Amino acid sequence: MKILLVDDDLSVLKSLKDLLIEKKYIVDVATTCYDAFSMHAENKYDVLIIDIDFGDGINGIEAAKIIRQEDKKITIIVITAFNYIQGSRQEVLALGGHFLEKPIEMSTLVNIIEKKVL
Repeated sequence: MKILLVDDDLSVLKSLKDLLIEKKYIVDVATTCYDAFSMHAENKYDVLIIDIDFGDGINGIEAAKIIRQEDKKITIIVITAFNYIQGSRQEVLALGGHFLEKPIEMSTLVNIIEKKVL
């Protein structure tokens, strides 16, 4: 299973990447949505895990929508440290994605990746 993990918080990237590798997943990381676009164009990922807030520019939900247009099968998991904006959860669910608040419960994340929950 190949995962693209996108977050601008390097400590989150490292901890999630380490935990996912421990579970035997192949994990690539990006720190911007623009990096995620180019990496997605070059690779076939099974799962996209992306933060919402990247400061200025495109946010994670907008990026997930663009990637969803190109890849209808990718599992999308949007993560955030706070209940970001009213309606964010609904936007993610409308994409067929999953919305998780930080700190991430690893068992929930793995269940989504393994498609054990809807």
